[in-house]
Parts: sequence; structure tokens; C-alpha cells
Amino acid sequence: MNKVLIWVYISLLKQWYGYKRISTEVIYAQAKHETGDFTSKIFKENKNLFGMRKPSIRANSVNGENNGHATFSSLYNSVRDYFQRQNYFEISNQNNDLFMASTVNSNYAEDKAYLQKWSNVRRNLRLPIYIKYSHWVVYLLVIYIAFRVIEYLYEEFKPDERQRFKRVPKVRNLKKPKAINLNF
Repeated sequence: MNKVLIWVYISLLKQWYGYKRISTEVIYAQAKHETGDFTSKIFKENKNLFGMRKPSIRANSVNGENNGHATFSSLYNSVRDYFQRQNYFEISNQNNDLFMASTVNSNYAEDKAYLQKWSNVRRNLRLPIYIKYSHWVVYLLVIYIAFRVIEYLYEEFKPDERQRFKRVPKVRNLKKPKAINLNF
């Protein structure tokens, strides 16, 4: 379940932060690489998907610090902080390759082979179909909920059957309104 949530958070927040051209797979592969396939101590204890340290100068979603890394109150905040970092360093959103290269060039990692390792994880990424297309599931769920709300409101506020066909009495003795004098 966590992997689906992570995918959905990345998919939605990348749109919000202006990274529409970057595939969700690229960022998911980075999270998978950083967390050792979502098994690392930093991920489990700190809810830290990207190995982020606590920043001192930029806006962030950090909750605290543990083992030299930032802690987050939720996976959502971890993804949010990642995009806050990317915006702060003006990481390219032109295409996947430029995004990856400019992320690495912004001193994201100390490992000289980081880009190659990230690319390997991305290349070998095997996603179940329900994860790969989960953003469509979210959109369909929102549409379904909207229809259910409309249906509920219609049922709640529809006129009573007896009132629907009742004759409306004619209004009699309508007086013409008096003219208003606007001359000053």
C-alpha cells in the first residue's frame, strides 16, 4: 500500500510544483534507490523517501532530525519537501534526462556514480499495472465521488411527488409598482 501511496503522492505533487514533463517513474526510481527498495532504516524511522538532510536555508516540510537525516510526519510531506528542494535549486523540468542531470549537479548526492545508479534503478523498474496507472484510478475515484454527491443532493432536495403536480394558485390583484423619481 505504501508504494501505491508514494506513486500517487509523486504523481500529484509533481503536477502541483510544475514538473509535469517529468515522468513519475523517474522520481519513484530515485525514491526506490534512496531507500534501498523502501527498506532502509532512514525510510522506516524518518519517513524520508529521498535521503534528505534537514535544510537550513530553504522552505521545507521537515518535522525534525534523526540519524543525521530529516524526519517527516508523513510520506506526503517527504515528497513535498523533495519538490520544495527541486524548486529552490531550480532543477530543470524540460525532460527526464535534464531533470536527472540537474538534480545530480545541484550536489544532491556525494556519490560520483549516483546518476548511473539512479538510471539503472529506473531502467530495471518493474511496476505492477495498478501502480503504473494509479493516477487514473485517483481521477476516476474523484469523478465517482462527485456523482455520488450529486445523486445524494438530488435525492435529499428533490420535491415531494405530491407537490410536483399540484396546481400553483394564480396571483391576483397585482398592483403596478410606483415609478421612482430619480430627478435630484
